[in-house]
Amino acid sequence: MIAPLQRTLIKAAVATVLFIPAMAAAVIGYRTQRRMEQRLRGEAEADGTLPAEPATNCQPPEQEMVDRRLEG
Repeated sequence: MIAPLQRTLIKAAVATVLFIPAMAAAVIGYRTQRRMEQRLRGEAEADGTLPAEPATNCQPPEQEMVDRRLEG
């Protein structure tokens, strides 16, 4: 029978083995996305087709509610 400490260590090892590749995949995906965005932005700037920045308020709804309460 496996002792409780051994069971805990096995669970920790399994979680680590599963967690590290997931984090690596997330970092690689994030970096790839950022590179693609930068490349597309660079191409758009070179072509002169870069769209204007949106004029909308990009705050989350919760922050808008707080701002309204503070204003009056």
